[in-house]
Amino acid sequence: DVDSCTNLYNLLCACPSGTAMTGIGYGNCLQTNCVKNFYCAKPQGTTGTTNCQQLSVSIGPNAAFGCPAGTLLTGLYKSNSEQVNGITAVQCCEFTHPGGALT
Repeated sequence: DVDSCTNLYNLLCACPSGTAMTGIGYGNCLQTNCVKNFYCAKPQGTTGTTNCQQLSVSIGPNAAFGCPAGTLLTGLYKSNSEQVNGITAVQCCEFTHPGGALT
């Protein structure tokens, strides 16, 4: 898991290279300053990441977002806001395997 971004702002909070985000651990609230850690895992059979892209998101009531087909969530961009809408973008990457990029 990744906990280096707890209580830090205006930066990319990302999983270690070659891993994808699988969950977020919160404390006693749902604000970004209550994030305790990110859970990350290496997708089975992969060798790394390629073609990472930043996608802007707008988080509000009933908001949903995802990465494009063929990519996985590897990070979140946090602004200086402590509210959940302080997440302003996501990072999505393609994962490679010994034969090339996963499709």
